[in-house]
Amino acid sequence: MTEPDHLVPGWVAAGSSFSILNALYAPLVALKPDGTLDYVQAESVSSEDSRVWTIKLREGWTFHDGTPITAQDYANTVNAAAYGPNAWGTNGLTINIEGYDALNPESGEPKTDKLTGVEVVDDLTLRVTLKAPNGGFPLWLLHPGSPFKALPPAAFDDMAAFEESPVGSGPFMMDGKWEHNREIPMKRFDDYQGPKANAEKLVFKIYQDGGAAYTDLEAGNVDILGGFPAVPSGRESQLEDRFGKDHVVVSDAIGATWLGVSKSDERLQDVRIRQALSMAVDREGINEAVFGGYRVPSTGIYPPGWFGGSTEACGPTCDFDPDEAKKVLDSAGGIEGELVLYYTPQGQPKEMVEAIANSFRQNLGIDVGIKAYPTAADYFEDLAKFEARGLVVGGVLSSIPLRDYGLRSFQCTGQYLMTTGGHCDEAIDARIAAATAKPAEEAVSDLQAVEEDLMAKAYVLPLLWNGTIFVGGPRVSEMPTKPGSAYLDYAGVQVSD
Repeated sequence: MTEPDHLVPGWVAAGSSFSILNALYAPLVALKPDGTLDYVQAESVSSEDSRVWTIKLREGWTFHDGTPITAQDYANTVNAAAYGPNAWGTNGLTINIEGYDALNPESGEPKTDKLTGVEVVDDLTLRVTLKAPNGGFPLWLLHPGSPFKALPPAAFDDMAAFEESPVGSGPFMMDGKWEHNREIPMKRFDDYQGPKANAEKLVFKIYQDGGAAYTDLEAGNVDILGGFPAVPSGRESQLEDRFGKDHVVVSDAIGATWLGVSKSDERLQDVRIRQALSMAVDREGINEAVFGGYRVPSTGIYPPGWFGGSTEACGPTCDFDPDEAKKVLDSAGGIEGELVLYYTPQGQPKEMVEAIANSFRQNLGIDVGIKAYPTAADYFEDLAKFEARGLVVGGVLSSIPLRDYGLRSFQCTGQYLMTTGGHCDEAIDARIAAATAKPAEEAVSDLQAVEEDLMAKAYVLPLLWNGTIFVGGPRVSEMPTKPGSAYLDYAGVQVSD
């Protein structure tokens, strides 16, 4: 894995840290393989109005040092994440809780460090009041970096010192200290109240890139590669031949890649132009050539790993039909000048973007250029000006498998609107907000209807859905993934001596 930013829930921002948290800290809830909610440290998460939620904890759970876990431990973590001056990475996950604004004033220092919407009822009961109803709140708790994970009281004496050898509550506990840029050693927590880990030890080795990690996997120096860092681009097609089919697994598809049509490009405002571009892309061919067949050609926006599953909302527009694409493009007047694809290799592989560009050149006969931003920060900063003319290679790897969470990229107030080209509709935003207030199961059909409307306009051209590829060495016999996530279930991994 790559070097984490932190080992404390709520403080983290990097994806590599999420893997650590899954091993060190027990969550309140999880997903079953059938997509329904399972309870871990929580006995129940309930509400009568989808705004005031009561979380009841199971009795008997402890931290790794034997200290009993209480509702106050959860409240402390959530308050710390919400307190603006702390600048914790998942502060935004508390934005919908009552009292957030007081902890994050537009100017000056907060006058309190406690959320009014977080109340400790008793040792095993926490009450959370949201600003507005959100029927999917229990699923929001699935975020791997969620501040709704308990920290022991001692952590708050010196958080920086604490995370060098943190005391958690998960299936694994620290077995020494975090050796920065080298490894993070753990051992099985034998008193864990959930399913016990199969492996006696778990060591996260830290790499700067996937190439060195892959070399060590081949040499037998590590047992598993995947996630952060990822399998090196171009190696996917070799994995089954090199390691065996049973040693390659892919997590649920909770990621999506798309082309966002720039709202600033007047050449692309005819829906027929956008549909022609979509039909000109050989999604299956790109999947096989670039990703070894481990991704899934998109038939809509929502990946199948999101709550409620995927749809066929894209229809024929997502079918590869180069002849029809050329006819439709010509009937709409074509595209004059160069069509530019904007991307960052920190988000998408160069080979995929070049394959898309070649599809347009060969199947539509148009001039295509590529602009690569060296870092994700450069990509977001420049595209946020909404001045790009062409197509933005964007996407999402949702840490919460909820449609309304993933749809933030399509909302006028969305943080990542630039990745979908900048098109938005306040009426669509209102429909998303209304659906969000409903229980997650009831919101699915409403949000599917939103997706159908977005697809009809074709301002976003879906490309591929993806999970995370994990490769195991010869010692690995079981390598389960966590349902509805991009991560391994480390407790379920089986290795031989």
